[in-house]
Amino acid sequence: MNMNNHRHNLRSGAAVAAMALCVPLLGGCSTATEASGLDDTITFAYPAIANSNTWETMAESYEEQTGAKVEVEAIPIDGYNSALSTRLQGGNAPDMFLTEPGTNGVGTGVTTLGEADLLGEVTGAATDLINPDELAAYSVDGKAYGFPLWTVPKTAVTIDSNLEALGGKWPETIDEMLAMCTAAKGQNLSFTLGQFGNPFTADGQTLLVATSSVYAKDPDWDEKRARNEVTFSDTEGWHYALQTVSDMFSAGCYQDGAEAAAGEFLADVMAGVTPPLASLSTGEADIWKVLADALPAEGFSVQAFPGQTAENRRVINSVKYTVSSSAASEKDEAIQAYIDWLVEPSQRQQIAELTGGIPAGELNEETLPEVYAPIGKFVTDDQVISEPGLGIWPDAVLQAMQEGVPGLFTGQKTVDQILGDMDAAFDA
Repeated sequence: MNMNNHRHNLRSGAAVAAMALCVPLLGGCSTATEASGLDDTITFAYPAIANSNTWETMAESYEEQTGAKVEVEAIPIDGYNSALSTRLQGGNAPDMFLTEPGTNGVGTGVTTLGEADLLGEVTGAATDLINPDELAAYSVDGKAYGFPLWTVPKTAVTIDSNLEALGGKWPETIDEMLAMCTAAKGQNLSFTLGQFGNPFTADGQTLLVATSSVYAKDPDWDEKRARNEVTFSDTEGWHYALQTVSDMFSAGCYQDGAEAAAGEFLADVMAGVTPPLASLSTGEADIWKVLADALPAEGFSVQAFPGQTAENRRVINSVKYTVSSSAASEKDEAIQAYIDWLVEPSQRQQIAELTGGIPAGELNEETLPEVYAPIGKFVTDDQVISEPGLGIWPDAVLQAMQEGVPGLFTGQKTVDQILGDMDAAFDA
């Protein structure tokens, strides 16, 4: 092998946050069910984005099947991290809530909160959903404090009608992609979305290139960096990844104004306007669900990002959110009962369908949703990797990448300077 888990997740969601909605259910905007007064009623908070009612739906199903109640609180995504952190510190947090694996730079990652003794320990079947190779991003001192229910690959999502206008063949290599960028401009299209006014585009697209130029060649690169056996600066693949993003800008791969864009395209999408893009590749692939709901006449496909070579393309399997509980909650039995219900295969499948992701622990070609069919062979061929740096990189490494990449477009930064900044952030 998250948005930057963690790191990326809320960030990538921030593109949608401009359209963040409070999702009403059963007559309430922030509460799914009215307080029942029963001692076993638990509360569950999540970061709300447009058209999302996953957790209200799950709470309704749970009550129908068990009679137990879950009050759901949809917190606008832009304020979610700060609201959760404040309430955890104040001892009045919801009983359960969504977190992110590892750290996320704003103090609400699983390991950050676990180290502060603010989360309840996860036990039982939920721990089986944690990838053993990623355990460090979910645990502190051997105890898990969060678990995934669904995963979301980090890849590209194509708008199939626009790709068809460019010949219909998704590029397999960086060279093919750069050629398509030039051709797309001639048809008033752009190859992919650039939103460099938001930080996640810079690191997201760099990491997509690095899957082939770094991790396909050296799957243990992160562990080697942790042992100081390699650095960003002395790794040719990192030079290639950053230079490729710069080359994409020069080749016109992004829409006009991409260097300052910050998610404005979504307003048109939500108004039913198909964006003049062949693809989106700035974050997790579940953006396809948002697009499909807003543009029902369009078709979408999840594709592996082009590689340095066709053979070394890889797909990142990202855990966008984890589920955690408050250490201060006194409803341990009710929390465990809801967790035990959520981790059942049928509930994980329902959550994946509602979110546009893939059930945690179910990554195989046969069960992939149709939209993910183009990446099926990568699953079969074991060419799916964990998120680069997850549980190993300090948050400052991604921050250095995010801040540095836009400078490549203006001549304010060089590739060597950015890689040096990333090494300094790692070693600080």
